[in-house]
Amino acid sequence: MKKLHIAQIVPSLLATGPVRAALDFSEILREMGHNVVMYYFDEKPGAKEVPNSQKISFFQNLDFSKFDVVHTHGLRPDAYRYFKIKHSNTVTTLQNYAKIDLSYAYGKTIAAIFTPLWRKFVSRHRIRVVLSADMQQYYEKEGWVSPFVVIPNSRHIPKNLPNKTLQQQISAFANGRAVLGNISHNNPRKGLRQVLLALKELPSCCFVHIGTGQETLQEEAKKLGVSAQCLCIPARTDAAEQLPLFDIFVLPSYSEGFPLALLEALAAKVPAVTSAIPVYAESFPETVLKTFELDNIPHLITTLKEVLTDTNTWGNIGHEWYLKQYTPQIIANKFLDVYTTTKP
Repeated sequence: MKKLHIAQIVPSLLATGPVRAALDFSEILREMGHNVVMYYFDEKPGAKEVPNSQKISFFQNLDFSKFDVVHTHGLRPDAYRYFKIKHSNTVTTLQNYAKIDLSYAYGKTIAAIFTPLWRKFVSRHRIRVVLSADMQQYYEKEGWVSPFVVIPNSRHIPKNLPNKTLQQQISAFANGRAVLGNISHNNPRKGLRQVLLALKELPSCCFVHIGTGQETLQEEAKKLGVSAQCLCIPARTDAAEQLPLFDIFVLPSYSEGFPLALLEALAAKVPAVTSAIPVYAESFPETVLKTFELDNIPHLITTLKEVLTDTNTWGNIGHEWYLKQYTPQIIANKFLDVYTTTKP
């Protein structure tokens, strides 16, 4: 394959959400010999240093004609493409269920305003990448312009060992109890209250959350009488490297695109238990990933107990599935196929 010149446009270089996925497969594309330029709008504390990156203004006019493909990630980059870029070969990745995610994050009024705008902004892309067949069906039902291509997210295997100080803190807190863990920005969509409810019937377990939005979580734990089983650790840029400190990674979300934290857990050989939402059923067989029925706390408890009986086996099974399906190299090759295909 000839060397491609690829422009990626992201909101910022802070490695969260869709940006993290874009940074990962762009790194692989560079290793494969392709030229990748990362354009971004905002400077944010904790952002990664990315080679060949450039900060731009939303109102800035740039010449993208030298690129073989322009790939946008998110609402604002899609709007920039709509208003500012005339390139014929542009691709967007839709990382979530737009109206649902905007409703959880900003409320139904904002979602009602911006969802139609976002649908308009992506209409000029040659191809729209979605993370699952379920997501494709959602957008087709909502009347978003086709065609769609399904390419899931990916994550690197964490390279470094867990932080020793944090390891000691979690070990002392657990005091022999099994550690159920989650890494996220806590909000109602994440469904963490279900874990707190399960803890009431799981005295041999504790729950560790790494991330943001923890005041609400702590208040809920206090109301339910499980504060002594909950440890909240502020967000960290090396959060993925702390995954081996968990016995089970728990993801009880009501809605997800294709969570990067789950892939990080599988890459780190940490078994996972998730809610039985469509993206998981579609992407992982029950022999690889154990799921529970949303808001069915007895089912969650039973599932956690089942995985806890043999965390090593479940961790190895999930890791093997990750290596076969979701490494950055595999996903980067799928994007190269999208970039170079002559079909619309």
